[in-house]
Amino acid sequence: MSGFFFGALCLFGLLCVTRGARYRRHACADGRGNHYRDGYGRPTRRRRSTRAGMTVAATEIFKRRLDIDEDQEDIVDHALRDLFASIKELKEGLTESRSDIADAFTGETVDDGALDATFAIHDSDLARSRREVVSALKQVHAVLTPEQRTRAADWLREGRWM
Repeated sequence: MSGFFFGALCLFGLLCVTRGARYRRHACADGRGNHYRDGYGRPTRRRRSTRAGMTVAATEIFKRRLDIDEDQEDIVDHALRDLFASIKELKEGLTESRSDIADAFTGETVDDGALDATFAIHDSDLARSRREVVSALKQVHAVLTPEQRTRAADWLREGRWM
């Protein structure tokens, strides 16, 4: 009988702890009692950029797995930073053009001129991103040893980076 009461007490305590943690986490956006609210009256959260941390982590894993030394490290860091920035700009451009595509779709007929203009911007962004990828590959290729190039090529071929 005492086991039942002890279990019920533990369950009640667990529920209280999880409920309290949920309310503490969203209580104040800036820590001083000021609530930031979106258009629907809900508190908004400040979003942390985990994407930047992921790219740094991926770069570090890449360098560690290839045994990059200090002489190679600066060039590899610079090339990969430019590569990730170019891909981020391409993604942002594609995301921003969604409203243009939606506007071209709303009329009685699909606006071919607006779609052509939007896709022309996509083509130029893709060409720029392609140049950045080729440049990064050339920079990294130039500083790697033949053994490191073989390992990197195997990773590219298999599609397994981590």
